[in-house]
This record gives sequence, structure tokens and C-alpha cells, in this order.
Amino acid sequence: MGIGVILSRVPWGKVVTLLPPIIKTARELLAKSKQEEIEYPVVYDSSAELEERIHQLEENERQQAALIEKIAVQLQNFADTIQIIDTRMRTILWLALLALLFSLSTLIYVLLK
Repeated sequence: MGIGVILSRVPWGKVVTLLPPIIKTARELLAKSKQEEIEYPVVYDSSAELEERIHQLEENERQQAALIEKIAVQLQNFADTIQIIDTRMRTILWLALLALLFSLSTLIYVLLK
């Protein structure tokens, strides 16, 4: 299978509609991570400050996991759509082949009659 065939099977309309939410969320996450930059090494005066920092790191990890989950769902939807398109293309190919055979048999019948 050539790259042209593979690219022609991609539902570019859906890809384009799914990219903006991914890019937006990634930019928000990146901006948020840049805002929370801390110079290392940091020495915390109390265990409460250390617990707060741990809580922030855990929250950041949850956000990243949610982002990865969203991306995984979108990729699964993308893969399902590609599978559906592949099935439809094969069906159309078989129907076109049957139509060709029928038209050829009709042509032969008309020429021989």
C-alpha cells in the first residue's frame, strides 16, 4: 500500500476538528507548568509547605493523566473511523468490480446478438 492510498483513507475533516482541543489543552498545560517553575534546590521551612508542593505535583500528574486519557480516546475514535472507512472502501471496490463485470457481460451479450 502506498502512502497516497493511506493518506487518502484518513478522514482529514475529523482530524482537523479534533486537533484544536488537543493543542489548546496542551498549551494550557504547558503554560501552567511554566507558571509553577521553582528554582531548585528548594528548602521548605515546614512540613505544611512540603505537603502543599506534593499536593501540587499530584494535581499536575492528574491533569496530565486526564490529558493523556483524552488523547487516547480521540486516537481510538480516529482508529475506529479509519477502520470504518477501510470497510466502506472495500465494499465500494467490490461493488465497482461487480458493476464492471456486469457491464462487460452486457457489452459482450449485445455484441454477440
